[in-house]
Amino acid sequence: MSIIIASTAASAAEPFTPKWLEGTAGAPTFYIRAGDIIERQLMEAELSGPAYNAGEIWPWEKHGALIDGISAFAGEDTAHLIALAETSVKGELVDPAEIQLLQQVTQTIAQHFPAYRALVEREERRRAILPMVAFCRYCVDWENVEGRPVRGISGQIDPATLTTVDPLLLRVAGMEAYDRQYGLSARKNSDAPLKSGDDQETSPLAEPSETDGSSQASDTGKTPA
Repeated sequence: MSIIIASTAASAAEPFTPKWLEGTAGAPTFYIRAGDIIERQLMEAELSGPAYNAGEIWPWEKHGALIDGISAFAGEDTAHLIALAETSVKGELVDPAEIQLLQQVTQTIAQHFPAYRALVEREERRRAILPMVAFCRYCVDWENVEGRPVRGISGQIDPATLTTVDPLLLRVAGMEAYDRQYGLSARKNSDAPLKSGDDQETSPLAEPSETDGSSQASDTGKTPA
């Protein structure tokens, strides 16, 4: 992964083409700038605010809510399941049957325990909305993409005008825009996803979602910061 030092100049912009399209004639190119740390925090505040309610989630928040949910629902199995959750957080849960059990329990807690469900919902909102917010704020221009950027009174691209942009390109470019605010570029997930809805690997700062219990270490990573 190459590193970009985030520029404090609002006019700074560098080209980005998704890796799987590099070298292709007429490949789409997005010009993305890196803002300063104040603007970065303004973006985070926008995500966290009432309009989106998509603020970052720290690993101990989800883990604590999961433990609370287990304590509320597990009955005589509480101690065993909490031990599994603690072992999973350490990355030491290796038995397939125990992994499957914890996945099932996590899914049940996500469905029925309000505190944990609220965190899962917020995590999914952030995963979906963050690329769009970052794109509108930090994309300066593009080439070989249908339509033209239209900016609102805030100076940011108006989301309503992005309907002509391919959703996959928009998401990947949006995550690149987000990463650049943290000095990261050349995203590993710029490779074409296996399927259009597969965006689980959205950021090195965002671990895969655990809403379906698909990860044994269900609370080791936070959402993009």
